[in-house]
Amino acid sequence: MRIRKGTKFIEEDQQPEEVFFLLTGAVLRQSKEEEKYNIKPTYLIEGSVFGEVDMLSNKPRKQSYTAVCDCYVLKLAKTAFRELLESFVDFRLQIYSIAQDREV
Repeated sequence: MRIRKGTKFIEEDQQPEEVFFLLTGAVLRQSKEEEKYNIKPTYLIEGSVFGEVDMLSNKPRKQSYTAVCDCYVLKLAKTAFRELLESFVDFRLQIYSIAQDREV
């Protein structure tokens, strides 16, 4: 799916319904708390996966995501994401490894 520059397409505190894979472009990831304390924002680049930590924990989103430029993302619905985790061990291990690194 195409996301136009400046579009906030994931809102902090939303219940997660999908995981995203950034195919092209860049995305700004920031939380209200980070803004409040003037913490430098994080930029995601092509090849990034995001939303998996919230999906795995089944907790509301911790950050908002905004397209920095026109982007193309692959959006994987919760059911498809869970099916992939169950069906493909290598995929599951990779996702859990990424999620664990981000939680530290």
